[in-house]
Amino acid sequence: MARSAALPAGIDLYAVLKVLPTATSDEIRISFKRLVLESHPDKNPARREWSERQIRQLIQAYEVLINAESRAAFDRQREATSYGFRTVPGGGATPRRQREKVEPFFFRKKDPESRALLILHLLLNGRQKAAVEVLDEMEPSHGRTFLYDHLTREDYLDSLFLLGEFFMVQKQYGKAVRRLEEFWVHERKSRFPRHYLEEAVRRLKDLYLRKLPRHADAETALRGLRDALALKLTKSEEALCFRRMVEILVGNGRIAEAEGVIDRARARFPEGKLVSKLEDLLRTSVRS
Repeated sequence: MARSAALPAGIDLYAVLKVLPTATSDEIRISFKRLVLESHPDKNPARREWSERQIRQLIQAYEVLINAESRAAFDRQREATSYGFRTVPGGGATPRRQREKVEPFFFRKKDPESRALLILHLLLNGRQKAAVEVLDEMEPSHGRTFLYDHLTREDYLDSLFLLGEFFMVQKQYGKAVRRLEEFWVHERKSRFPRHYLEEAVRRLKDLYLRKLPRHADAETALRGLRDALALKLTKSEEALCFRRMVEILVGNGRIAEAEGVIDRARARFPEGKLVSKLEDLLRTSVRS
């Protein structure tokens, strides 16, 4: 328990972070980030010394409880020193069996930050449909940047990825594209991108190259295919992108635009069979 040595003897780390002893790692992380923001010196200019001391204490408590091994050691110490009860907001000491039923603080609040945290919590706990219902309630009044405005970078990106994943499963491909595009635009130039950026791009490619051409209207599909060319496509993916564009344009009688795409394909693939196949497709369409 060396990490918590600087904390006052006998202090309850769960109380410091304002979580229950049954809290999940996600709940601990969310509460820690919220409390650090609330305690930041910029928000407490009149009591800077208190603010700095508070943040140090929060960090020390977080480092212990976020690590499974040190948390287990603290729990043993806590039991041995008779921490059988803890005071919870609302008053009184609550037995452990009852405490397990207490919901996180943001379940009961309606402010935008709490609603954003609720969405994150629901997504992380596999309740995507409920999360989307809350999001659909908040975005019309708080704008498309609602999650970005009220979550940390990591939580915002986690939410985008999980939303994109959910909408793909639901075959709501336009909505999936929106969330994964937000993710990619935010992270594409980051020096330290989220570790699953590659997976997000893989799913975005699948949406652009396969799902939208089959399920969306022509304009939406074409926009997706044009956006796909901004990604790092393999040669085969790029060839598929040109073929899909020509198929859609020819199918909608937009011959001049199809010819322009073929010219672009010729510049990228001066050798090979791709351009010949695209020209055959165009000639067949014109004859019919």
